[in-house]
Amino acid sequence: MELIRISGAKLKVMLDLADMEKFSLDSSDIDYEDAATRRAFREILEEVRARIGFETAGEKILVQVFPSRDGGCEMFVTRLPDELPAPLQRRIPARSITMMSMRKTAYRFRSFSHLLSVCRALVRCGYDGPSSLRADDDGWYLFLQERVCSGTPARMGELCFLSEYAEPIWGAAMLACIEEHSRPVMDEDAVVRLYDLL
Repeated sequence: MELIRISGAKLKVMLDLADMEKFSLDSSDIDYEDAATRRAFREILEEVRARIGFETAGEKILVQVFPSRDGGCEMFVTRLPDELPAPLQRRIPARSITMMSMRKTAYRFRSFSHLLSVCRALVRCGYDGPSSLRADDDGWYLFLQERVCSGTPARMGELCFLSEYAEPIWGAAMLACIEEHSRPVMDEDAVVRLYDLL
């Protein structure tokens, strides 16, 4: 585990694959609502306190998690002031630890025209994350990466509006099953490439 103090109130924690295994974390689907994940984060924060004296006990903190390609992740831990600006108050639930993380999600489309409409909407709203497309007899699967904030109903991510057009699917086991039993259509930049078809 590597630690970089950014300021008195902000810290960057870099975990490699071995660290993730040590804390029993999966970078593809970190869910702070899960008791094992909360325990792992408490252990990480305790180790951080012991190593560099960055204290989080009794503080409101925001943890932002970004998975890395090697199976590890980068965490940004920020101690929040007692009074948050109004825009942040609406986005961050009232709890001692709030986590924002990136989650790989697939959306299953039964209609190709709905898939194209969603790609148009994603391009217009500035989505620039990874995207790929797979297909099977049940439809098309658009794989995206979205931010998720702990404490939201059913772990709804920032792209939850897509559920009006498609069925959201997340969780490492479900996504692996789709990848195993479907065929690749576009391995990368699927959103932009489908948008270009319009």
